[in-house]
Amino acid sequence: MMQQRIMKDGTHNDQMTTFVELCEKLGRKSMLDQDIVQAGKMICFQRAVGVLSIGCDEMVQRRNRIVISKIFKATYCSRYWLYLKLFRKAHCGDRDGTQDVIDLLVNKDIREGPEDIFVQTSQLYDENTLNDLMETTAKFETVAFPTLSC
Repeated sequence: MMQQRIMKDGTHNDQMTTFVELCEKLGRKSMLDQDIVQAGKMICFQRAVGVLSIGCDEMVQRRNRIVISKIFKATYCSRYWLYLKLFRKAHCGDRDGTQDVIDLLVNKDIREGPEDIFVQTSQLYDENTLNDLMETTAKFETVAFPTLSC
């Protein structure tokens, strides 16, 4: 639904072409709206666990980040791909209140990322391997979310 509105508008066609092609490669283009919402919820959950872990031993905090990362990797490749983009948005301090959908489409730093390289060759991998490869583009073990803004 979201991609149909944008494609009808015609103003974002150039920006959307690669993004939509990558969604199609992952096989869940029709679920894009739902996957963006779920990826946003994954970020909020990760932040909540991070906030609740404040004051705990550093090893406990690191373990929590690793466990969450493993849980998230078990989801659909398309959702995990979107999660990595929103993770980058959150990690870069982009908490300006704009919607994730808008940022994914308009902000090149969020829309395009190193995880796209693996998606472009996704036909070579099974889902677990693809998520493992995409994970290598993020450093979950060392990143904490000190604020809860969801």
